[in-house]
Amino acid sequence: MVRIVNTTETRKRNQKLVLDYVRYHGPLSSADIARALNVPAGTIARVTASLNDLGLLVNVKSKKIKGVGKPPVMLDLNKDFALIAGVELNELSTKVIITDFKGKIVSKQVARTAEIEKQLQGKLPELIYSAIKSGNKSLELLKGVGIGVSGI
Repeated sequence: MVRIVNTTETRKRNQKLVLDYVRYHGPLSSADIARALNVPAGTIARVTASLNDLGLLVNVKSKKIKGVGKPPVMLDLNKDFALIAGVELNELSTKVIITDFKGKIVSKQVARTAEIEKQLQGKLPELIYSAIKSGNKSLELLKGVGIGVSGI
């Protein structure tokens, strides 16, 4: 029996695999990724080119290598692609932490929960916006918000 392969889904899966590998092991060259994932170099070249086009990956300078030839082009996550907000709610404080796409903390905001709990729905977006602005970043870069509730 012949199976039909949905190329769009395959492409997305391949992009996710490469992106996750670079996230955990980068910066890496295309050849390093191909070897590690046991995938042909041409496939990796197409996937990384598409991730570059989307702005998820960027080329970074490689360290000088010993030997002959040009150093390889290294790929890494584009830290400026997105911002992620993490919110922690507990009895005493409400904390908002903004990170770049690579997970580096850009800014933090803390408010006393007692002061905002009656208006939490309205105040939480204000706290997130304030944290983004204090990190001199644009609200348009915010791609995700995670909320955790501790102490319950």
